[in-house]
Amino acid sequence: MLLNLIKKNFSFLVLLICFFPCFSDTFLKGKPLSESIKIDGKINFAILKNIQKTTLEFYRFKNIKKSHTASISWGYINDDKHLYIAISWGDDDFNGDYHLKTGPKDIDAVHILLDNNGNLSYEDQEDRKYVIATPAKSDYVDSTKINYDRQKVSHGLGIMRYDFDLKQYQAEFLLPLEKNEIEEKISNKTRINFMIQDHCLFKDGQIIDGYFSYLVFDDEKSVTWPQLKLKKVKSNNRQGLPGDLTGLIVFISDMDHPLGEIYTFNLASQQIQRITYNNMYEDTISLSYDRKKVAFMGSNANYYTSIEALKSCEIYTIAIDGSNLKQLTNNDYLEGHPGWSPDGKKIVFGAYNPKNQGGHLYLMNSDGSKLHNLTLLSDSKANKYWVDEMDPEFLPNGDIIFKTNRFHQFKTNDGTHFQLQIARMNQKGKKLEQITFHENMVDHDPAGNNKAVLFERAFDNVDFTTMEGIMAKWEIIETELKPPYTERQLTDDPWINWLPVYDPSRQYIAYIRSCGYSEVRLLNRATGKDLGRLIPGVTSIRYFDWK
Repeated sequence: MLLNLIKKNFSFLVLLICFFPCFSDTFLKGKPLSESIKIDGKINFAILKNIQKTTLEFYRFKNIKKSHTASISWGYINDDKHLYIAISWGDDDFNGDYHLKTGPKDIDAVHILLDNNGNLSYEDQEDRKYVIATPAKSDYVDSTKINYDRQKVSHGLGIMRYDFDLKQYQAEFLLPLEKNEIEEKISNKTRINFMIQDHCLFKDGQIIDGYFSYLVFDDEKSVTWPQLKLKKVKSNNRQGLPGDLTGLIVFISDMDHPLGEIYTFNLASQQIQRITYNNMYEDTISLSYDRKKVAFMGSNANYYTSIEALKSCEIYTIAIDGSNLKQLTNNDYLEGHPGWSPDGKKIVFGAYNPKNQGGHLYLMNSDGSKLHNLTLLSDSKANKYWVDEMDPEFLPNGDIIFKTNRFHQFKTNDGTHFQLQIARMNQKGKKLEQITFHENMVDHDPAGNNKAVLFERAFDNVDFTTMEGIMAKWEIIETELKPPYTERQLTDDPWINWLPVYDPSRQYIAYIRSCGYSEVRLLNRATGKDLGRLIPGVTSIRYFDWK
C-alpha cells in the first residue's frame, strides 16, 4: 500500500514549485485558538495530551528505496472554528536553500494531507497544507487539489523552525474547520496524513533527488490515515469587523491575471469591483482623496520574464470606474509609488534613474505636466553616494513623507546596504525633517496624518532584494510627527507585515500580512488588537490604499 501511495502522489511532488490529544479545558475556556496560540514554530507540548509518537521511514526519490529513519511527535486540538496541529521531527541538517527568483533549490518541508471524505486517498477538492524551510524562516502554502494548482484563496497558517542545538524541526498549523470557497469542511470524517521532505533537490522547478516519508503505522508495508476525533466545544465569543468602517479601498491582485488587475472594495456595501481588464503589469497604487481617480505604476512589458520591463514602468492614472486610462510619464527608467496631493492637483512619485546615482522623488501636476525633481542632490558629493529616496506620500497638510538614506549614506554603488529612515519635507523639497532615528533598521512605506506616521520596519539592515531580506522580520510602527518622535510597535509575529494605512476615521489601521499568501488585516489603533481579514475572499494582494 505504501508503494501505491507513493506512485499516486509522485507526479504531484515533482510539480511542487513553491512550495487524540486534547487541550486543557482551562486553557480553552472563553478564548478561541486563534487568540490563545501564537503560531510561531515554537510548540508548547505541555498543553497537548496523548501525543502520538512513531518512527518515519524515509525513501529516496530516485529509486524509492529505504534510506534512513526519524522520530516524529504530533498532536492536534480544535475549538469551534479551527484545528491546531503541532508536529516535531528529528533532522540532522537544516536545508533551506530557497532563491527569491528561481524558487527552491535544496529544501526540507512538511505537508499535511486532509482526506475529507475518509476514503484513505488524496483526491480533487481535498486539501494539502505545507511549509518549506527557507534561509529566513519558512514559506507556507495553502493548496487544494484542483489539477495540482494552488487555490486562489488561502485560509490557514503554518510555520516551521529548526533548532540547531536539538537538530529538530517544529511545525505548527492553524486551519479553519468550516467549508469555504474551495475547501471542504474538516470533520470527524476527515483523515489526516503527513509527508516530510528531507534534503530535496530541485532543478528547473522539479524535484530531482532527495528523501521523503509518509506517516507509517504498524509495519513498513502499511500506511494508514488517522481519523480526526474533534472535540465538541461551545462557540467562543469573537469580535468581528467593526460596523463603522467607511471609505473606499483600492487594491491590486493577481487573482484573475498573473500581471495583476485593479479592484475596489466598498466598506459600506462589502462589494468588490474589478476596474481594469488588460495585459499590463500593475503595482504601487494610490487613491485620490476624493476617491474618483487611481494612480499606479504600470508596464506594458512582461515583468516576470524581462528585467528590462522594470525600466518601462511608468506612472498612470485611471478613473475609479475603469475609464480614462492615461500614461503620465515616459522615460527609460523605473518610476513608481505615486501619491496624490490632498487637493488632487499633484502627484508625487519615486524613480530609480542610474544616471542620478539611485532613487529620487519627483513632483508633477496630476495631468503629467510640470515634472520636476524634489530630492536630487546638487553638490559634488552626490556622485559618491548611492541615493535611495522612495515611497513618497502626502500628509493631509500638504507635506511629503518618504524614506531616505541621506542621513546615513555609504560610499557604494550597488545599492544594497543603507540605513533607511523616514523624513518629511514641503512640496519645494525644503524644510527637511528627520522622523526616525534608529540604527541598523530599515524603514519603508510611510503613510500618515498630521500627527503621526505609520511605516514598516525590518529589524536589521538587510538587503531587501534577497530572500533573507524579503522574509526578514517586518513589523508595523507608528511614530509621532513631533519631537521626541515617540514610537510604538503595533505588530509582533513571524509574518511579513507591511504597507500600513489609516482608515478615514483614524480609529483603525490596515496593513498587508504576508505569510505564504498576502491579505489585508485590520487593527484597532488604540488597543493594537487584530480584528481579522479586512477584504473578504482575497489573499493575493500586491498593493492597496484606503481613503
